[in-house]
Amino acid sequence: MEQFFNNAWIIGIGGGVISGFIVFMVTSKIFSKRENKEYQQKIRLANNELLYAIRPLVVEQKLPTIDIFNSVLLSTSKKYSVNPSDLYNRSDIADDLTKEVMDNSFLTSENKLKYCELTEKIKELSSDKIDNNKDKTEIIYIEKDKSISKEYLSLVMSLMTAMMAVVASLFVFKDKSLMTIEKSFLNEKFDYFSIIAVFTTIPVIAIVMIKLLEMLRTVEKRRKTDSKETVKIEIPEKEEA
Repeated sequence: MEQFFNNAWIIGIGGGVISGFIVFMVTSKIFSKRENKEYQQKIRLANNELLYAIRPLVVEQKLPTIDIFNSVLLSTSKKYSVNPSDLYNRSDIADDLTKEVMDNSFLTSENKLKYCELTEKIKELSSDKIDNNKDKTEIIYIEKDKSISKEYLSLVMSLMTAMMAVVASLFVFKDKSLMTIEKSFLNEKFDYFSIIAVFTTIPVIAIVMIKLLEMLRTVEKRRKTDSKETVKIEIPEKEEA
């Protein structure tokens, strides 16, 4: 049994499997957080675009039909590759427009109430067609997303780590003098742990550094995008006849 655990191939393969599994779990979690953050950013941009589409109608004191609302919602979800159920519904849009009207300092109290009554009517639109098109929209979302999956990237990183651990183990233990009986069990455990720890940490650190650089790049792009976005609603006052 002692010779079995002192075999360089056993140490290399066992350490490679353990290291690869650890890297797979860590990288999967990192990539999942990244994908979720990117998806939330897409939802934020899509919701803003929905507001931009409905706002001019409110300014002209008109309401979209349910067909127009559904068409805009589905088109926006396909444009940003998001599920339509994750976007604003009619109540959310009505609430945001109502808040913008109330925050507008250029409107009188009477005009604010008039526009708020109009935005509240958006909630009363019936929605029957959106559920019929939901499956079709989800299929489009899946087909449009051509990016490499996080599972594939995690698997590649774990296989690379496992191969590095196997090669390193064979290189370290090629000298039989390193596995003599004089070595204590504690030292053997330390050697095994060192191999696993080193070749698990290297790819994880590399991934963390790459993620930090991507985060800095994303923050810079977001600042440029936010500087171009105008969320405030500008409703001109209309003179009452």
